[in-house]
Amino acid sequence: RRKKEREREREGEREMSSSKFSVLGALQYFLDPSHTKLGIKVRRGCFWSKSDLRVNLTGKVAVVSGANSGIGKATADGLAARGATVHMLCRSLERGTLARDAIKKNIEKVAREEDGDGGNGGGDAILHVVDLSEPDQIKKFARDFKAKNERLDILVNNAAVMPNALASNSKGTEVALATNLAGFYGLTMELSDLLVASEARVVNVVSAGMFAAKLSIPVVEKGLRASTLSLENYSGIELYSQHHRARVMLTDYLAKQWQDKGVTVNSVHPGWVDTPGLKGAKDMESFTKTMGNLLRTEQEGADTVLWLAMAEKAKHSTGKYWFDRKSRKKHKLGAGTQSTEEELEQLVDVCKKAFDGMP
Repeated sequence: RRKKEREREREGEREMSSSKFSVLGALQYFLDPSHTKLGIKVRRGCFWSKSDLRVNLTGKVAVVSGANSGIGKATADGLAARGATVHMLCRSLERGTLARDAIKKNIEKVAREEDGDGGNGGGDAILHVVDLSEPDQIKKFARDFKAKNERLDILVNNAAVMPNALASNSKGTEVALATNLAGFYGLTMELSDLLVASEARVVNVVSAGMFAAKLSIPVVEKGLRASTLSLENYSGIELYSQHHRARVMLTDYLAKQWQDKGVTVNSVHPGWVDTPGLKGAKDMESFTKTMGNLLRTEQEGADTVLWLAMAEKAKHSTGKYWFDRKSRKKHKLGAGTQSTEEELEQLVDVCKKAFDGMP
């Protein structure tokens, strides 16, 4: 038995270094300057309508994960400023409190302005301290939320991590797998009855770094037991790419599950955004320095997230991958990153196991 386990570990290590990476996909992605702030400035100035986001969300209820900073905070801010009651899921009480208070101040500011950008100042921001890498915390939040709320109109799955070093959650699951996939999938499923009842919009934030990755089940499932992973060979950026390819696949899976129930599920790449998460990732240090002022602001990164969550034009879209208010192809030409239905089923099984704490 131990011999078979070692062979599976070696198989996973071989996958980590070869077949999962697409050079063609990576080149086509990283050589595209439209992911910078230049891209959104041109598109906003020439093609977009400001009226798309002049939406009154009074009475709407939203949940945003990873809402204490970056794109998550900007998204929560944008929803609340337009009248929604936004439930912010944050890992840190201190940072979450600061973010909530800043959003509340902005709500008051919008209320005082005669011509807010679609807002009426009637929104609210409610903080929940939830670690998205811990299934038990997610389950408790979902139980409490459903006991107090009869609807959920918008779910934004934003939380994601690129760890600088190997770490595990309380169940022994590698933290990136636990957050990026198990928490992502588990939160959505725990709230599924409310989403269906409300014919909600689900918006999944992903990284277009997934263009460089073909899903590798051996790589992903190794995270079920963090103790089997090598400290020396651990690569947060490689797992990040794998996990975001998986998030796009799970988006498609959920869209099909709910296609006749009125729930829309879409994934969105925000572009290259200057966020605390990017700045804190050692694997992205050289990229961050190189891009400098070309990185998008958090508000620019949140634009299409908000557009998918509220715009009339996006109301019936589901199962698509979006970038700058336009649906895009999910694979680059000749990249070889497509997966089979069997691999999708295996991915869902890994997410279920990780969320249930099963090795």
